[in-house]
Amino acid sequence: MVIENMQDRIESVHNAKIKLALSLYKKRVRDETRLFLIEGKREIERAFASNVVIEMLFFCPDLVAKPSFPCQLVPCSKRVLQKISYKNAADGFVAVARQRKISLKDLTLSKAPLLLVAEGVEKPGNIGALLRIADACNVDAAIFADSVTDLYNPNVVRASTGTLFTVPVIDVSSARAISWLKDLGIQIVATSPRGELVYSEGSFKGSIAIVVGAEDVGLSQLWFDAADRQVRIPAHGVADSLNVAVSAAVLLYEACRQRHF
Repeated sequence: MVIENMQDRIESVHNAKIKLALSLYKKRVRDETRLFLIEGKREIERAFASNVVIEMLFFCPDLVAKPSFPCQLVPCSKRVLQKISYKNAADGFVAVARQRKISLKDLTLSKAPLLLVAEGVEKPGNIGALLRIADACNVDAAIFADSVTDLYNPNVVRASTGTLFTVPVIDVSSARAISWLKDLGIQIVATSPRGELVYSEGSFKGSIAIVVGAEDVGLSQLWFDAADRQVRIPAHGVADSLNVAVSAAVLLYEACRQRHF
């Protein structure tokens, strides 16, 4: 463990380490460096537990006791920590971590895998909610197809509450995801308000990929053409769509019920 001298706490936002942390709010820099920010003790603990590489951990001795995380510890003033923090440094920890990129070929699937596929989801809050649901339902992987938003965006990391690290997450094109699913014989279940089956009428046992799309545009025709079946969630009011994370939760929990998870 490397612990910086407490007398050397960073007081200036012009420090090179602070400049690096601030630069990671930009997607271009995240892409170039393969680094990203994690804020919050719970989220950082989950990152460590999932073997995410933490390059350095900023903390404020005025807010928290010296942490015992096994990485480079960088004490800094409250003002500096607030500068690099999205949540105003409420619990006193911000980490710089290395991105973990996983490809489809890297996945180790269970005998009858349950997968979540989300196409074109843009809002970080929705992506974070999808990851929390995927974690809760013990999916084999969460596949984000044709992503609009960088999965290592600080808002996504925050919204996921650390489940970005507990679920295998893939960022891939829809065409590649469909080809991979077909090659493995995994059934594609597409969600649509016009689906021919109510979701609870079909089986979610066996190898299944539940596919959801952003609520403003839904799924592309590419997924409907590839789907083995289309299902709908009954709606009895005037709303013509549900939030994408709500839809995913309904279907994934039905799959869990049928599989006795």
